[in-house]
Amino acid sequence: MKRMRNASKIATIILLILFLVSCNNYVGGNKSHTLLVISKITGKTAAGDTADFTQSDVYNEVDLTVVADTATAALTAKLIEPKAPTAGPSYQQNIILTGYAVDFTLIQGAGVPPRIEGSLSSIIEVDSTVDVSFVIVTEAAKADAGGPLFALRAGGTIQAKATITFFGQDMAGNDVQATGDISIFFANYKN
Repeated sequence: MKRMRNASKIATIILLILFLVSCNNYVGGNKSHTLLVISKITGKTAAGDTADFTQSDVYNEVDLTVVADTATAALTAKLIEPKAPTAGPSYQQNIILTGYAVDFTLIQGAGVPPRIEGSLSSIIEVDSTVDVSFVIVTEAAKADAGGPLFALRAGGTIQAKATITFFGQDMAGNDVQATGDISIFFANYKN
């Protein structure tokens, strides 16, 4: 009987140790406890006003130039399993944003620009939001004589969906990413 109690105590202690080890962020896989959230993506109209879409002017006929289009994303870092208010988050749960990629999906028209990638360098602390500006359409995509945007100088429109993926790591080295979409309308808006 005494052996049975000792075996039961040892089994309980082993289970408790295994449970505590499984809660450790450094044991097991490489999974972050922080979630990167895109709160909002905003673009600009052809007139330069902020909007929930982007109007990409493929050619400025006034000064005969092409200009890259930018957008802004509001990014937030949230704990997947929030701790009690007294414990608070660890600095290792903050996110270091390192880059982004933009992929275009054709909705209507003759084609879309190729995928673009860019680097970023921002720290997002847990429960805070950071506005990040990024290039959504490059000058090269508008100036490529064989590309779909160059042909729009003579007229026409292309409607597309831009899918933006932001990626980085928490400060413990675990990968994080978030993806969001914005509508984009390509045309020669005759500025």
